[in-house]
Amino acid sequence: MSFYTQAEFDELKAAYLQLQAGSKVVQVSIGGKFIRYQDVQIKEVKGTLDAMAVDLGLVPGRSYAKPKGRF
Repeated sequence: MSFYTQAEFDELKAAYLQLQAGSKVVQVSIGGKFIRYQDVQIKEVKGTLDAMAVDLGLVPGRSYAKPKGRF
């Protein structure tokens, strides 16, 4: 079961794109709470967006495999 919803992901992605386009402040609703992000917090928004994508199964989580050998 996912902690986030697809609608929340889409809303945060749109807010991220607005910040990249030059908006100073954006506001999103995640988990029933309104969160306001400023342009200086764009890295935090990107981190949250990436975490949401993994949680929703939109991208696979990281896996660290041991090298099998030299060749």
